[in-house]
Amino acid sequence: MAEYTIDNFVNGWLLKEAVCKNRSVWVKVNGRSMFPFFDNGTLVQVILCSLEDVHRGDIVIFEDVTDIVCHRVLKRIKLKGELFLKTKGDTSFYFDSPVKQEKVIGKILIFKRMGFNININNPGARSIGLFLSYLLPFVARSVYYLKKICILSESA
Repeated sequence: MAEYTIDNFVNGWLLKEAVCKNRSVWVKVNGRSMFPFFDNGTLVQVILCSLEDVHRGDIVIFEDVTDIVCHRVLKRIKLKGELFLKTKGDTSFYFDSPVKQEKVIGKILIFKRMGFNININNPGARSIGLFLSYLLPFVARSVYYLKKICILSESA
């Protein structure tokens, strides 16, 4: 099993080449924007796809200006006759810039958790993911402020 780590633009280019060549690769993702679905170091299977193969709730890996990003698709949009994806991290309030087809590396089909392969390429997983992507930013912000209040009250 080939394993890659997404950590910079060069690896993103290599990852795109590997996905195109093999149609599917396993990579470790970095960051916490997709928590609790993915944590730092989660192993995911990325498959080759076109925008027509991507549904609301899918998680795609794409090239941003300076980085490789793994975020959830909230909708597909047409701008001037061209299809784009509207994405965001599950813990973020903010949407990413619209993502063009040529920036998409692939979509995530499976991730590994506690020795199990968890398939997220189904309507149930997409629905749960969409629900969490709208709920989690509020939970994360509430936890942040609660911690801040506790720290302030301890120092007083």
